[in-house]
Amino acid sequence: MAQINYTLHGKEFTDDDGTIDSHVHWRVMLSPQVPTTGGYSGNDLAWECFDSWIDEDSEIMMNQWVKDGWTDEQIDREQEYGDSGDTQLYGSWRRVYEPSLHFVPDASTKANDDFALTFNANVNTGQVLWSKHIKYGRMCSPCYPGQVDADPDDPSEPDSEHIQAYYALPTDCTITKAMRDKWAKEMANRKAQAAAYQYVTETQELIDRGL
Repeated sequence: MAQINYTLHGKEFTDDDGTIDSHVHWRVMLSPQVPTTGGYSGNDLAWECFDSWIDEDSEIMMNQWVKDGWTDEQIDREQEYGDSGDTQLYGSWRRVYEPSLHFVPDASTKANDDFALTFNANVNTGQVLWSKHIKYGRMCSPCYPGQVDADPDDPSEPDSEHIQAYYALPTDCTITKAMRDKWAKEMANRKAQAAAYQYVTETQELIDRGL
């Protein structure tokens, strides 16, 4: 078996044949070929892909109210004036009621979606805890130990810069660089057309006035 020397804080180490067997990211041991959580910026998500979600905080709270014997009237009143929670769950999740209500990714074949994304609106960050889609990327900042800083353009195979496998969103649920470039080109064309129209209109006004 190869001799392995562990190093903290994201520095990689190799075995005797020069391949990376494992690495440590802020005290979390990872294997490059075993997927870890993919962390996404909310700015990279194509929100039209996410048509429904679970309000995790509110559901857990309401479940506790029922356990505590609250009446329907009390629950309705609290929901009417209360705020929704910070955590939103998208994709395939299932409820587990023991020892208390919590949600876990549903990786069963009957799952409606092929990923499980938790999104925190306060920090505009989503984390994919399970997915049928695997990509390779760079590691996150120390704020998210053991997680990958997911980029919509990350490759599906490892390379010298993208060594760690992670659970990814389907490509059509993210905004790639090609999409951003297309939108930027369309916006530039619209601005050019608007400027040309304004120039023609103003020129015609001057002609009509005999100037």
